[in-house]
Amino acid sequence: MEKRRLIGIFDMLAAFVLEALPFGVKLVLAPSPDETIVSMRSYFSLYPFFYGHIQPLIVALLTSVLLVLWLCGMVFEAGEGFFKLVAALSAAAAVICFSQIPMGMSFTAVGAVINLLLAASAALAIYEIRMIRRPNENRN
Repeated sequence: MEKRRLIGIFDMLAAFVLEALPFGVKLVLAPSPDETIVSMRSYFSLYPFFYGHIQPLIVALLTSVLLVLWLCGMVFEAGEGFFKLVAALSAAAAVICFSQIPMGMSFTAVGAVINLLLAASAALAIYEIRMIRRPNENRN
């Protein structure tokens, strides 16, 4: 049980570090009709938020909350309801992260890895729920 929770912590820690790097969000700015400027920013930067790209900041805040929740799940004896919350928040963060594509925003390789890490966190939380429901079976 503790191994799975450690994996969840490292999963969210990796997503957090990737979001803090300065090349997670790609902004294409057009100061004139003939000129475009490509600017790379962190998920935690307010710069994309002020240009209408609200998804990266929401994903960054959800990842921070999820990291704290996984840490609390490791330290305290967390139940099924706790991991349902973790799974729901992880799935919501993954959907929000992926929703940048249909809105015409550039999706970077870092964003794809962050999206996969968030989806893995949701899957791990669902697996943890299954293991909590089966207390008498052999658990790793």
